[in-house]
Amino acid sequence: MYLHNTTFVIADTAIGWWVNWMQRHYLPTFADMVPGARNELYRLEHSAQAAGSTSYSCQWKCNTLQDLSEVSKYSNALLRNLTAEKGEQCLSFVTLMESVEI
Repeated sequence: MYLHNTTFVIADTAIGWWVNWMQRHYLPTFADMVPGARNELYRLEHSAQAAGSTSYSCQWKCNTLQDLSEVSKYSNALLRNLTAEKGEQCLSFVTLMESVEI
């Protein structure tokens, strides 16, 4: 199993705009392009938040390395557009992971 995690740090004043962007652009892109990927969205606990912002973790669970690659490719393009439009109000960073057994 592979995991594509995008952590978003969203200014509290931009949360409504970001939710709309997620629902209209980010989430549907992967549902259409990588139908085998499963999505989960989390909000970080309030104690882990920076003042004036809220952090979210959007995770795509992929069964294959090819699906992970597709999610990464489209995510990078969408995140560049997000940054160009909202700047520091909507920051993000990506972490790619592979499950392991110990």
